[in-house]
Amino acid sequence: MKLPKKVSGKVTVKELDKLWSNKVKEKFDNKCFICGKGSPHAHHIFSRGYKSTRWDIENGVALCYYHHFYFAHQKFEEFRDVIIDLIGEEKYDELKLKSKEIFTLTLPEVKSLLNPQE
Repeated sequence: MKLPKKVSGKVTVKELDKLWSNKVKEKFDNKCFICGKGSPHAHHIFSRGYKSTRWDIENGVALCYYHHFYFAHQKFEEFRDVIIDLIGEEKYDELKLKSKEIFTLTLPEVKSLLNPQE
């Protein structure tokens, strides 16, 4: 399913992506979960192309530049093993199944899940 850029002119995909990214980085204290360096990138465990897990905080990890671009994107099998060590095989399998589900939320509903105080 292709997501619209805006819903009722209020919530954008870009806004939700940024909110997700910030929440993932906060979850890891703004440090790479592998080496502890600051200024991390938020990385999707399962591709953001899977709408069901695109904005799921559990589907993200904070990674420094090196671990994001050279490890996560080029050594996928090794990276997957590190993720399984971090979250456990059961949680990894649950996320994998969830990523294949049909996306049913509206963008405003996603925003309220990511930022409940608004």
